[in-house]
Amino acid sequence: MLFSINLMVWYINEALRLRDTYPVDPALRQAQSLLDWIVSRPNQQASFVQILQSGPGRTRTKKEADLALARLVEHRLVTEISKRPRMFRALSAS
Repeated sequence: MLFSINLMVWYINEALRLRDTYPVDPALRQAQSLLDWIVSRPNQQASFVQILQSGPGRTRTKKEADLALARLVEHRLVTEISKRPRMFRALSAS
C-alpha cells in the first residue's frame, strides 16, 4: 500500500510539473472564451455591442474585446462580416 501511495504522489507531482512548464497565455484563454461564447450564439455570430454587453466577463471592455477579436481573426477562427455595425461570425472548423 505504501508503494502505491508513493507512486501516486510521484505521478501527481509529475503532472503538476508538466502543467507548470508551459502555462497558457491568459490572452489565449480570453480569446478561447470569446470564441466559445460566439459559437454558442444563434448563427454563430455576434455584434461588437453584444460582446461588450453580454459576452464573457473579461471581454466586456473595448480594449479587451478588440484584442481577443484580433487574435481570433488572425488565426482565422472568426471573421468580421460587417463594419457598421461591427458583426463577427465564427468560421467552421472544416
